[in-house]
Amino acid sequence: MMKTLFVWDLNETIETGSEYSDMIAINNLLEELGSKKRLTKEELKGMPASLGAKLRIVIKGAGIAYSEQIRKKVIEHRIKVGLEYSKPVPGAEEALAEVKKHGDDNIVVTVAPKDVANEMLEKIGLRQYIDEVYSASEERNKKFPERHGDVENDAPKWKAFCVDKHSRKEHYGRKIFTGDRPEDAEAGNLCGATAFLIGKESTADFITKGLTGSVYVVSSPLDAVRIAYAIQ
Repeated sequence: MMKTLFVWDLNETIETGSEYSDMIAINNLLEELGSKKRLTKEELKGMPASLGAKLRIVIKGAGIAYSEQIRKKVIEHRIKVGLEYSKPVPGAEEALAEVKKHGDDNIVVTVAPKDVANEMLEKIGLRQYIDEVYSASEERNKKFPERHGDVENDAPKWKAFCVDKHSRKEHYGRKIFTGDRPEDAEAGNLCGATAFLIGKESTADFITKGLTGSVYVVSSPLDAVRIAYAIQ
C-alpha cells in the first residue's frame, strides 16, 4: 500500500506565537529607524494578514520610503520575535505523531527561510516528526534570482512546487495539504492534494475570501489527520 504524504504549513497550522508578532516586529524596526511612529493593536485589526502588506502601510504613514533593505530588516525582526514566542498549536504534536504511527510522511512547506523553520520546529519539539522542510521563497529565488524578495503573491504556486519536488522522491497514494489560509487550500489544489484549513471560519467564509476547489475546514491539526484517515 502506498504512503500518504501530509503537507503542513508552519505558522498558525502546527506552530503559533504571539498574535501581535507582526506588530512587535514592525515596531522594533521603527525604533531601529529612529521613527516615533508605532503600530497599535487597534490599527492592527483592520490591516491585511501579510507582514509585507502591513509594513508598506505603516512605513508610508511614518513618511519612510519602502526599500528592499527595509523589507529584509523587518523579516529579521519577525524571525527574532517568532523564535521568542513560538509554541506548538494545540494538537500538533499528536497529529504529527499519528501520521508517523501509520507509516506515512510529514513535510513542512513555508514561506519562511528553511533554517529558521528548522530552528523553530526544533525549539517547540516537532522537528523529530518531520521528514523534510521546504521554503517556498527559497525555491522561487533559486529559479528566479532576479525576483528575489516577497513570495506572497505567488505563494500557492511555489508551495505546490515544493510538494511536487518532494513527491519525485517517492510515489504517494494520497497527498493531504493542511494550512490556515485560502492560499494554502489553493496550493493543495495545485499539487493534487486534499486540502484542510484550520480555523473558526466555515467553508462558506473561506469561499468568500476567494477560495476555489474542495476543502475541509477543521478546528485543529489532529482533526485534520483523523478526518484524512477516515475518508481514505
